[in-house]
Amino acid sequence: MIAGFSSVDAEKWVPYTPSDDAIHIKWTRNGEVNVTVTMTFPHSGFMVYWGPAFISNGEVKADVQVMMWTGPAAQVITHKSYTWTLPNDTGIFKLYVNGHLVKTVQLSGINGTSGGTGLDLNLGVIGLTASAITIIIVLLLKFVVPIF
Repeated sequence: MIAGFSSVDAEKWVPYTPSDDAIHIKWTRNGEVNVTVTMTFPHSGFMVYWGPAFISNGEVKADVQVMMWTGPAAQVITHKSYTWTLPNDTGIFKLYVNGHLVKTVQLSGINGTSGGTGLDLNLGVIGLTASAITIIIVLLLKFVVPIF
C-alpha cells in the first residue's frame, strides 16, 4: 500500500458522460415512435440506468444515469441500448446524461438516425471472422501446401 492510498479507495462507481460520437439515436415511426439510444463504451465497466421518458407538448426528455467503474474491467468495446416507445405526435427527443443535456434530435420522417459513427459495426463478429480466417490459412498451409 502506498502511503494513505489503497486500491479499495480507487475502486468505485463515478458519473460518466459519453462523448457525442459514442451516442447513436435511431427512430422508427409506425403508429407510434420507437426511439433507440445506443451508447458505446471503451470497456465493460459501465452501468446505465435508463430512466423514464417525460413527454410534454410533443417534446420528450429522457434522463439516463451512466456510471463508470474505476476498478478493473474487461478491455472490450461495449454497447448498451434501450428503446422508448412514444406517442406518434412526438417531434423532439432530448437526451440527458446525469442531468446534463447531451443530444437533441428532431424526429422527422418515418425513420432516422443521429450521432454515433454511423458504422454500427459488431466488433465481436469482426474479431471472430478474423480468427476463423487465420485458422483456415494455417490449416491450408499445413495440409494443402507441400513443404519440402
